[in-house]
Amino acid sequence: MGLFSRTADVSKLAADRDFNGLVKALKDDDTRSEAMEAIVALNDPAAVPSLVKLSAKFFSGFDANDAASETVHRLGPEVALRPLRVLMEEVGTQWGAIGVLVGFGEEVALEPLLEQRGHENHHLARGAYEGLLKVGTPAAITAVAKGVETGPNKWEALRSLEAHWKGADPELIRACFAPLRVEPDELEVTESELAAEIREILKDLGKRIRNGEVGSDEPVAIYVELLADPEERVRTMAAWMLGEGLPEDGLDEPDPRMADALYEACADESESWRVRGAAARSLTRQSDLRVADYLITLLDSPEEAFAALAAENLNTIAKKGGLSEENGKQIVARYEAEGNGPGLGRHLAPTAGLVKQGWRAKRKATKHAA
Repeated sequence: MGLFSRTADVSKLAADRDFNGLVKALKDDDTRSEAMEAIVALNDPAAVPSLVKLSAKFFSGFDANDAASETVHRLGPEVALRPLRVLMEEVGTQWGAIGVLVGFGEEVALEPLLEQRGHENHHLARGAYEGLLKVGTPAAITAVAKGVETGPNKWEALRSLEAHWKGADPELIRACFAPLRVEPDELEVTESELAAEIREILKDLGKRIRNGEVGSDEPVAIYVELLADPEERVRTMAAWMLGEGLPEDGLDEPDPRMADALYEACADESESWRVRGAAARSLTRQSDLRVADYLITLLDSPEEAFAALAAENLNTIAKKGGLSEENGKQIVARYEAEGNGPGLGRHLAPTAGLVKQGWRAKRKATKHAA
Protein backbone atom coordinates (compact mmCIF):
# COMPACT_ATOMS: atom_id res chain seq x y z
CA MET A 1 0.00 0.00 0.00
CA GLY A 2 1.04 3.67 -0.20
CA LEU A 3 3.20 5.43 2.41
CA PHE A 4 0.23 7.08 4.20
CA SER A 5 -2.32 4.29 3.68
CA ARG A 6 -3.54 1.91 6.35
CA THR A 7 -3.49 -1.86 6.11
CA ALA A 8 -6.99 -3.13 5.41
CA ASP A 9 -8.88 -4.86 8.22
CA VAL A 10 -9.75 -7.99 6.28
CA SER A 11 -11.78 -9.54 9.13
CA LYS A 12 -14.04 -6.49 9.34
CA LEU A 13 -14.39 -6.30 5.55
CA ALA A 14 -15.41 -9.96 5.50
CA ALA A 15 -17.90 -9.48 8.34
CA ASP A 16 -19.44 -6.55 6.42
CA ARG A 17 -19.37 -8.59 3.16
CA ASP A 18 -17.57 -5.62 1.63
CA PHE A 19 -16.38 -7.28 -1.57
CA ASN A 20 -15.02 -4.08 -3.10
CA GLY A 21 -12.84 -3.62 -0.02
CA LEU A 22 -11.75 -7.25 0.01
CA VAL A 23 -10.82 -7.15 -3.66
CA LYS A 24 -8.91 -3.92 -3.06
CA ALA A 25 -6.98 -5.75 -0.33
CA LEU A 26 -5.73 -8.19 -3.00
CA LYS A 27 -3.52 -5.37 -4.30
CA ASP A 28 -1.54 -5.28 -1.02
CA ASP A 29 1.19 -7.87 -0.51
CA ASP A 30 0.49 -7.85 3.23
CA THR A 31 -3.24 -8.60 2.96
CA ARG A 32 -3.49 -10.47 -0.34
CA SER A 33 -3.52 -14.01 1.01
CA GLU A 34 -5.92 -13.24 3.88
CA ALA A 35 -8.30 -11.38 1.55
CA MET A 36 -8.31 -14.25 -0.93
CA GLU A 37 -9.17 -16.76 1.81
CA ALA A 38 -11.93 -14.50 3.11
CA ILE A 39 -13.57 -14.11 -0.32
CA VAL A 40 -13.44 -17.86 -0.95
CA ALA A 41 -14.95 -18.56 2.47
CA LEU A 42 -17.86 -16.21 1.81
CA ASN A 43 -18.58 -18.15 -1.40
CA ASP A 44 -20.75 -15.36 -2.83
CA PRO A 45 -21.30 -14.61 -6.55
CA ALA A 46 -21.45 -10.91 -5.64
CA ALA A 47 -17.64 -10.91 -5.37
CA VAL A 48 -17.13 -11.92 -8.99
CA PRO A 49 -17.64 -8.54 -10.77
CA SER A 50 -15.00 -6.78 -8.66
CA LEU A 51 -12.61 -9.71 -9.05
CA VAL A 52 -13.02 -9.73 -12.84
CA LYS A 53 -12.42 -5.98 -13.07
CA LEU A 54 -9.21 -6.32 -11.03
CA SER A 55 -8.04 -9.32 -13.09
CA ALA A 56 -8.11 -7.16 -16.22
CA LYS A 57 -6.89 -3.87 -14.72
CA PHE A 58 -3.64 -3.00 -16.48
CA PHE A 59 -1.98 -0.94 -13.73
CA SER A 60 -2.71 -3.23 -10.77
CA GLY A 61 0.37 -5.40 -11.19
CA PHE A 62 0.60 -9.05 -12.19
CA ASP A 63 0.39 -10.35 -8.61
CA ALA A 64 -2.93 -8.61 -8.01
CA ASN A 65 -4.28 -9.61 -11.43
CA ASP A 66 -3.31 -13.23 -10.89
CA ALA A 67 -4.74 -13.24 -7.36
CA ALA A 68 -8.08 -11.98 -8.65
CA SER A 69 -8.25 -14.66 -11.36
CA GLU A 70 -7.17 -17.37 -8.95
CA THR A 71 -9.84 -16.34 -6.45
CA VAL A 72 -12.60 -16.67 -9.06
CA HIS A 73 -11.30 -20.10 -10.01
CA ARG A 74 -11.25 -21.15 -6.37
CA LEU A 75 -14.87 -20.04 -6.01
CA GLY A 76 -15.58 -22.53 -8.79
CA PRO A 77 -18.01 -22.51 -11.71
CA GLU A 78 -21.03 -23.17 -9.46
CA VAL A 79 -20.54 -19.73 -7.91
CA ALA A 80 -18.78 -17.84 -10.72
CA LEU A 81 -20.35 -18.98 -13.99
CA ARG A 82 -23.63 -17.08 -13.83
CA PRO A 83 -22.04 -13.67 -13.06
CA LEU A 84 -19.34 -14.36 -15.65
CA ARG A 85 -22.03 -14.86 -18.30
CA VAL A 86 -23.50 -11.47 -17.36
CA LEU A 87 -20.10 -9.77 -17.41
CA MET A 88 -19.39 -11.21 -20.88
CA GLU A 89 -22.36 -9.21 -22.17
CA GLU A 90 -20.84 -5.90 -21.12
CA VAL A 91 -18.18 -4.18 -23.19
CA GLY A 92 -16.32 -2.81 -20.16
CA THR A 93 -15.90 -6.22 -18.49
CA GLN A 94 -16.02 -8.52 -21.49
CA TRP A 95 -12.30 -9.22 -21.91
CA GLY A 96 -11.71 -9.79 -18.21
CA ALA A 97 -14.68 -12.16 -17.99
CA ILE A 98 -13.54 -14.14 -21.02
CA GLY A 99 -9.99 -14.37 -19.68
CA VAL A 100 -11.20 -15.74 -16.34
CA LEU A 101 -13.71 -18.05 -18.04
CA VAL A 102 -11.01 -19.54 -20.31
CA GLY A 103 -9.03 -20.41 -17.19
CA PHE A 104 -11.75 -22.88 -16.18
CA GLY A 105 -10.98 -24.95 -19.31
CA GLU A 106 -13.16 -26.35 -22.05
CA GLU A 107 -15.68 -28.12 -19.81
CA VAL A 108 -16.88 -24.82 -18.33
CA ALA A 109 -15.89 -22.25 -20.98
CA LEU A 110 -16.95 -23.86 -24.24
CA GLU A 111 -20.74 -23.51 -24.04
CA PRO A 112 -20.83 -19.83 -22.95
CA LEU A 113 -18.31 -18.89 -25.64
CA LEU A 114 -20.26 -20.76 -28.32
CA GLU A 115 -23.39 -18.86 -27.34
CA GLN A 116 -21.59 -15.52 -27.47
CA ARG A 117 -20.37 -16.03 -31.07
CA GLY A 118 -23.77 -14.98 -32.39
CA HIS A 119 -24.08 -11.83 -30.29
CA GLU A 120 -25.51 -8.85 -32.17
CA ASN A 121 -22.68 -6.72 -30.78
CA HIS A 122 -19.79 -7.65 -33.07
CA HIS A 123 -17.21 -6.58 -30.50
CA LEU A 124 -18.55 -9.14 -28.05
CA ALA A 125 -18.77 -11.81 -30.75
CA ARG A 126 -15.12 -11.31 -31.63
CA GLY A 127 -14.23 -11.68 -27.96
CA ALA A 128 -15.99 -15.04 -27.89
CA TYR A 129 -14.01 -16.26 -30.90
CA GLU A 130 -10.76 -15.08 -29.33
CA GLY A 131 -11.71 -16.90 -26.15
CA LEU A 132 -12.26 -20.10 -28.12
CA LEU A 133 -8.80 -19.75 -29.64
CA LYS A 134 -7.34 -19.39 -26.15
CA VAL A 135 -9.17 -22.53 -25.00
CA GLY A 136 -7.45 -24.19 -27.97
CA THR A 137 -9.04 -27.66 -27.76
CA PRO A 138 -10.16 -29.48 -30.93
CA ALA A 139 -13.81 -28.60 -30.26
CA ALA A 140 -12.96 -24.93 -29.76
CA ILE A 141 -10.80 -24.80 -32.90
CA THR A 142 -13.58 -26.45 -34.92
CA ALA A 143 -16.04 -23.86 -33.62
CA VAL A 144 -13.82 -21.00 -34.84
CA ALA A 145 -13.29 -22.67 -38.22
CA LYS A 146 -17.04 -23.10 -38.69
CA GLY A 147 -17.50 -19.48 -37.65
CA VAL A 148 -15.13 -18.27 -40.36
CA GLU A 149 -16.76 -20.49 -42.98
CA THR A 150 -20.45 -20.21 -42.21
CA GLY A 151 -20.95 -17.73 -39.37
CA PRO A 152 -22.32 -16.38 -37.16
CA ASN A 153 -20.33 -13.13 -37.40
CA LYS A 154 -17.91 -14.50 -40.01
CA TRP A 155 -15.85 -11.31 -40.27
CA GLU A 156 -15.27 -11.20 -36.51
CA ALA A 157 -14.30 -14.88 -36.54
CA LEU A 158 -11.73 -14.15 -39.23
CA ARG A 159 -10.34 -11.12 -37.41
CA SER A 160 -9.90 -13.13 -34.22
CA LEU A 161 -7.35 -15.33 -36.04
CA GLU A 162 -5.01 -12.42 -36.74
CA ALA A 163 -4.58 -11.62 -33.06
CA HIS A 164 -4.73 -15.00 -31.33
CA TRP A 165 -4.04 -17.91 -33.68
CA LYS A 166 -0.53 -19.22 -33.12
CA GLY A 167 -0.83 -22.77 -34.47
CA ALA A 168 -1.10 -24.43 -37.87
CA ASP A 169 -4.40 -26.24 -37.44
CA PRO A 170 -5.49 -27.68 -40.83
CA GLU A 171 -9.12 -26.76 -40.13
CA LEU A 172 -8.23 -23.12 -39.60
CA ILE A 173 -5.91 -22.97 -42.61
CA ARG A 174 -8.72 -24.16 -44.86
CA ALA A 175 -11.20 -21.88 -43.10
CA CYS A 176 -9.04 -18.83 -43.85
CA PHE A 177 -9.63 -19.37 -47.56
CA ALA A 178 -13.40 -19.78 -47.25
CA PRO A 179 -14.22 -16.02 -47.23
CA LEU A 180 -12.49 -15.72 -50.61
CA ARG A 181 -15.28 -17.84 -52.09
CA VAL A 182 -18.02 -15.33 -51.23
CA GLU A 183 -18.62 -11.79 -52.38
CA PRO A 184 -16.88 -9.40 -49.95
CA ASP A 185 -20.01 -7.27 -49.54
CA GLU A 186 -21.58 -10.24 -47.74
CA LEU A 187 -19.08 -9.50 -44.99
CA GLU A 188 -19.59 -5.72 -45.33
CA VAL A 189 -15.97 -5.18 -46.39
CA THR A 190 -14.20 -4.40 -49.65
CA GLU A 191 -12.33 -7.02 -51.66
CA SER A 192 -9.00 -5.38 -50.83
CA GLU A 193 -9.81 -5.31 -47.10
CA LEU A 194 -10.75 -8.98 -47.16
CA ALA A 195 -7.63 -10.04 -49.07
CA ALA A 196 -5.41 -7.92 -46.80
CA GLU A 197 -6.90 -9.45 -43.64
CA ILE A 198 -6.42 -13.02 -44.88
CA ARG A 199 -2.93 -12.24 -46.17
CA GLU A 200 -1.88 -10.91 -42.74
CA ILE A 201 -3.18 -14.04 -40.99
CA LEU A 202 -1.47 -16.42 -43.41
CA LYS A 203 1.68 -14.28 -43.59
CA ASP A 204 2.07 -14.71 -39.83
CA LEU A 205 1.69 -18.47 -40.29
CA GLY A 206 4.38 -18.37 -43.00
CA LYS A 207 6.71 -16.54 -40.62
CA ARG A 208 6.19 -19.19 -37.95
CA ILE A 209 6.93 -21.92 -40.50
CA ARG A 210 10.16 -20.14 -41.50
CA ASN A 211 11.16 -19.85 -37.85
CA GLY A 212 10.57 -23.55 -37.26
CA GLU A 213 7.76 -22.90 -34.75
CA VAL A 214 5.33 -25.13 -36.65
CA GLY A 215 5.80 -27.88 -39.22
CA SER A 216 5.44 -27.04 -42.89
CA ASP A 217 4.31 -30.39 -44.35
CA GLU A 218 0.60 -30.05 -43.67
CA PRO A 219 0.23 -26.37 -44.65
CA VAL A 220 2.14 -26.99 -47.90
CA ALA A 221 -0.11 -29.95 -48.75
CA ILE A 222 -3.19 -27.80 -48.17
CA TYR A 223 -1.88 -24.94 -50.33
CA VAL A 224 -1.07 -27.36 -53.17
CA GLU A 225 -4.57 -28.80 -52.89
CA LEU A 226 -6.09 -25.31 -53.03
CA LEU A 227 -4.22 -24.51 -56.25
CA ALA A 228 -6.97 -26.54 -57.93
CA ASP A 229 -9.83 -24.62 -56.26
CA PRO A 230 -12.52 -23.28 -58.66
CA GLU A 231 -12.25 -19.78 -57.17
CA GLU A 232 -9.46 -17.62 -58.63
CA ARG A 233 -8.94 -15.66 -55.43
CA VAL A 234 -8.35 -18.90 -53.53
CA ARG A 235 -5.81 -20.13 -56.09
CA THR A 236 -4.00 -16.79 -55.98
CA MET A 237 -3.67 -16.83 -52.19
CA ALA A 238 -2.56 -20.49 -52.20
CA ALA A 239 0.13 -19.77 -54.80
CA TRP A 240 1.30 -16.73 -52.84
CA MET A 241 1.51 -18.72 -49.59
CA LEU A 242 3.65 -21.44 -51.17
CA GLY A 243 6.40 -18.85 -51.36
CA GLU A 244 5.65 -17.12 -48.07
CA GLY A 245 6.74 -20.04 -45.89
CA LEU A 246 10.19 -20.22 -47.53
CA PRO A 247 13.35 -18.71 -46.00
CA GLU A 248 13.86 -15.01 -46.69
CA ASP A 249 16.69 -15.74 -49.15
CA GLY A 250 14.74 -18.53 -50.87
CA LEU A 251 15.86 -22.10 -51.47
CA ASP A 252 18.91 -23.47 -53.23
CA GLU A 253 16.77 -25.81 -55.34
CA PRO A 254 13.04 -26.30 -56.02
CA ASP A 255 10.92 -27.92 -53.34
CA PRO A 256 9.46 -31.12 -54.88
CA ARG A 257 6.34 -30.88 -52.69
CA MET A 258 5.12 -27.87 -54.61
CA ALA A 259 7.30 -27.10 -57.64
CA ASP A 260 5.30 -28.98 -60.28
CA ALA A 261 1.94 -27.75 -58.96
CA LEU A 262 3.15 -24.16 -59.07
CA TYR A 263 4.62 -24.58 -62.52
CA GLU A 264 1.24 -25.79 -63.73
CA ALA A 265 -0.34 -22.76 -62.05
CA CYS A 266 1.75 -20.56 -64.34
CA ALA A 267 -0.61 -21.72 -67.09
CA ASP A 268 -3.74 -20.88 -65.05
CA GLU A 269 -6.61 -19.96 -67.36
CA SER A 270 -8.11 -17.16 -65.26
CA GLU A 271 -8.63 -13.84 -67.00
CA SER A 272 -6.36 -11.85 -64.69
CA TRP A 273 -2.65 -12.44 -64.13
CA ARG A 274 -3.00 -12.86 -60.37
CA VAL A 275 -2.68 -16.64 -60.08
CA ARG A 276 0.09 -16.80 -62.65
CA GLY A 277 1.98 -13.92 -61.07
CA ALA A 278 1.75 -15.39 -57.56
CA ALA A 279 2.86 -18.82 -58.82
CA ALA A 280 5.83 -17.31 -60.66
CA ARG A 281 6.85 -15.39 -57.54
CA SER A 282 6.81 -18.54 -55.41
CA LEU A 283 8.71 -20.55 -58.02
CA THR A 284 11.38 -17.87 -58.18
CA ARG A 285 11.78 -17.85 -54.40
CA GLN A 286 12.42 -21.59 -54.42
CA SER A 287 14.89 -21.36 -57.33
CA ASP A 288 12.79 -23.12 -59.95
CA LEU A 289 14.61 -21.72 -62.97
CA ARG A 290 12.09 -23.20 -65.43
CA VAL A 291 9.98 -20.14 -64.79
CA ALA A 292 12.33 -17.66 -66.52
CA ASP A 293 10.71 -18.10 -69.96
CA TYR A 294 7.29 -17.53 -68.45
CA LEU A 295 8.38 -14.43 -66.55
CA ILE A 296 9.57 -12.87 -69.79
CA THR A 297 6.08 -13.31 -71.27
CA LEU A 298 4.64 -11.78 -68.09
CA LEU A 299 6.54 -8.56 -68.91
CA ASP A 300 3.75 -7.95 -71.45
CA SER A 301 1.08 -7.95 -68.74
CA PRO A 302 -1.34 -5.01 -69.12
CA GLU A 303 -1.24 -4.73 -65.33
CA GLU A 304 1.89 -2.72 -64.53
CA ALA A 305 2.28 -4.23 -61.06
CA PHE A 306 2.60 -7.75 -62.44
CA ALA A 307 5.03 -6.71 -65.15
CA ALA A 308 7.18 -5.07 -62.45
CA LEU A 309 6.92 -8.23 -60.31
CA ALA A 310 8.10 -10.33 -63.26
CA ALA A 311 11.09 -8.02 -63.76
CA GLU A 312 12.04 -8.29 -60.08
CA ASN A 313 11.75 -12.07 -60.16
CA LEU A 314 13.93 -12.23 -63.26
CA ASN A 315 16.57 -10.29 -61.37
CA THR A 316 16.46 -12.89 -58.58
CA ILE A 317 16.99 -15.67 -61.14
CA ALA A 318 19.82 -13.73 -62.81
CA LYS A 319 21.63 -13.39 -59.48
CA LYS A 320 21.46 -17.17 -59.11
CA GLY A 321 22.88 -17.65 -62.61
CA GLY A 322 19.66 -19.16 -63.91
CA LEU A 323 19.12 -17.13 -67.11
CA SER A 324 19.91 -18.77 -70.44
CA GLU A 325 21.77 -16.84 -73.12
CA GLU A 326 18.50 -16.43 -75.01
CA ASN A 327 16.76 -15.12 -71.88
CA GLY A 328 19.54 -12.58 -71.44
CA LYS A 329 19.23 -11.32 -75.00
CA GLN A 330 15.47 -10.93 -74.63
CA ILE A 331 15.79 -8.95 -71.40
CA VAL A 332 18.48 -6.62 -72.74
CA ALA A 333 16.48 -5.99 -75.92
CA ARG A 334 13.36 -5.24 -73.89
CA TYR A 335 15.29 -2.94 -71.55
CA GLU A 336 16.77 -0.99 -74.45
CA ALA A 337 13.33 -0.69 -76.05
CA GLU A 338 11.75 0.56 -72.80
CA GLY A 339 14.53 2.90 -71.75
CA ASN A 340 15.58 3.54 -68.16
CA GLY A 341 12.59 5.73 -67.40
CA PRO A 342 9.80 5.53 -64.85
CA GLY A 343 8.16 2.49 -66.48
CA LEU A 344 9.17 -1.13 -66.94
CA GLY A 345 12.70 -0.26 -68.03
CA ARG A 346 13.49 0.90 -64.50
CA HIS A 347 12.62 -2.56 -63.15
CA LEU A 348 14.57 -4.32 -65.89
CA ALA A 349 17.72 -2.20 -65.48
CA PRO A 350 19.41 -4.31 -62.73
CA THR A 351 18.90 -7.57 -64.67
CA ALA A 352 20.04 -6.06 -67.96
CA GLY A 353 23.13 -4.79 -66.15
CA LEU A 354 23.94 -8.26 -64.81
CA VAL A 355 23.51 -9.80 -68.26
CA LYS A 356 25.80 -7.22 -69.92
CA GLN A 357 28.34 -7.67 -67.16
CA GLY A 358 28.36 -11.39 -67.90
CA TRP A 359 28.83 -10.74 -71.58
CA ARG A 360 31.80 -8.47 -70.90
CA ALA A 361 33.38 -11.04 -68.59
CA LYS A 362 32.92 -13.75 -71.22
CA ARG A 363 34.50 -11.60 -73.97
CA LYS A 364 37.40 -10.74 -71.69
CA ALA A 365 37.99 -14.41 -70.85
CA THR A 366 37.87 -15.33 -74.55
CA LYS A 367 40.33 -12.55 -75.42
CA HIS A 368 42.80 -13.68 -72.73
CA ALA A 369 42.47 -17.30 -73.86
CA ALA A 370 43.36 -16.30 -77.41
